[in-house]
Amino acid sequence: MVIHQYVTVYRLMAISSQAKQVLEWKPRAGQYKIYGKYSRAAMSSVLDAIVYLQPIPISTTVLADNFLTYEACLRLGISNKRAELKPLLTAVYDQISKGPVDNEVLAFVTYHLGSKDPVFRHTANVLCHQRFIKSVPDVKEFEKMVAKKPALQKAVLQIDQAHKSRRQAYEAKNQARSGSEADDEASGKSAGDEEKVVEVKTVENMLEQIAREERG
Repeated sequence: MVIHQYVTVYRLMAISSQAKQVLEWKPRAGQYKIYGKYSRAAMSSVLDAIVYLQPIPISTTVLADNFLTYEACLRLGISNKRAELKPLLTAVYDQISKGPVDNEVLAFVTYHLGSKDPVFRHTANVLCHQRFIKSVPDVKEFEKMVAKKPALQKAVLQIDQAHKSRRQAYEAKNQARSGSEADDEASGKSAGDEEKVVEVKTVENMLEQIAREERG
């Protein structure tokens, strides 16, 4: 796709680091090429938002539309760390978390995004969480589905291992704390017993002293 002059150069450069890198040295360029796979309709809606200073479009109901918009932003060179993309990413995260992660979601995340992309990582975390809380109706089918996406399967295994390590560390910490409290309680009890013994001996000494004085 080629962006023509109707897109204001300085607005494009302001939101896209990639466009800035290309156009900074030739601000009078009549066109700017965009490479890679993306939806032309989604790209046009993103460009319209840039031209008219509007928010990046978000669908409140259709996750697939938000995926295409997000992909168009990435192809345009808009970093997923920019504030302009935060509302879109929030909507995508919520929609992935609330619904079952089906093959359509897995296919987009696996084949259109890199393993370090926040949407990719979020999807992997959601998969782990759904399996952990046993909200997956068919675990074998779930594992078979994930196994078809090696990059995602690897991320899921890494996250599972990280969660397991944290749980083990937490349990070990609790056990150590419980053991320490038990020792403190036992120690306090022994100290109390010793105080009673000392107190009794002191009273006995006083009685002996009184008896000696009376005898004297």
